[in-house]
Amino acid sequence: MPETKYRLQYLAQTSTKMHEPEVRKNEDAYKIPIYNTNSLLLEGDVFVPFAVSDGAGGTGIFASEWSEHLIKHLPKKPMHTATEVKAWIDKIWEEFYDKYAKMLESDSYSYAVRNKFFEQGSAATIAACWFDSAKAHWLTYGDSCIFVWDSSAKILESIPYTQAEPFAQNPFLLNWATEAVEPEILQSRSFSLAQEQTFILATDALSLYLILEYIRFHKPEAWTKTPKLSGRTLLCAQKIHKNGLKSFEEVLTALKQALISQEAFTAFCHRKYQAGEILNDDYTMVWVEVEEATKKTNSIFPKEPPLINP
Repeated sequence: MPETKYRLQYLAQTSTKMHEPEVRKNEDAYKIPIYNTNSLLLEGDVFVPFAVSDGAGGTGIFASEWSEHLIKHLPKKPMHTATEVKAWIDKIWEEFYDKYAKMLESDSYSYAVRNKFFEQGSAATIAACWFDSAKAHWLTYGDSCIFVWDSSAKILESIPYTQAEPFAQNPFLLNWATEAVEPEILQSRSFSLAQEQTFILATDALSLYLILEYIRFHKPEAWTKTPKLSGRTLLCAQKIHKNGLKSFEEVLTALKQALISQEAFTAFCHRKYQAGEILNDDYTMVWVEVEEATKKTNSIFPKEPPLINP
């Protein structure tokens, strides 16, 4: 029987925090292949990488630049172990350090800022997925997540989190200053491709939103446990419970439609934040759909403005 060939269709968007008192740089970054069609055929042993990274503004400085550096220098082949990730950081950190250490020599930076860089470094999460002709190989470190859904919107994989509670904790981060990579925090696995799978890579605010919505529709028995949440996470859960969406398929459709443009994505995130359903954060999502290459290729993404206004 001939081997099934697969095609990927994909889009990605990012948007910065809402209602910032001053203009700030988006601390998220993402990686997708750059083609005019947002579609590609998976062939042979060639790996196709996708990734998101969330710079941690509360740790050190130059968080956005570090997340961009991680994305820019993402290895062409999958990483599976903490040893491999540490070797990667060892290889790329010095270029970053040299650039920003030299920048800090300017008199425009205070001693406190310089000291923060040298003592705390720069930190970010990573969630990456490499596709070959038969499998997806993914890795996460921190609270940026990877999800896989089937055609019925049933979750097949959710890493590193399957529940909302861990989002209330400070995540482990990749930091050039410490170079520490904890094996028990690193999540990595391979997954066989199949027709009509959807892969979503997202930074923490949208990942939490997706998990809360999924629990509401697919694990109603777990929804009774949401009072164990606290603070802003609990408030999001309570608002989501009342938002009126009828199914998880409707949740995914609204997200998919939002990805058609930067304006649509920003508007979606703004509505959700105003409704209290997502935290105030930078928002980044990469959406990848798998289809058999023999099928007629039509864009999976709508060309018209979104019809759903959740």
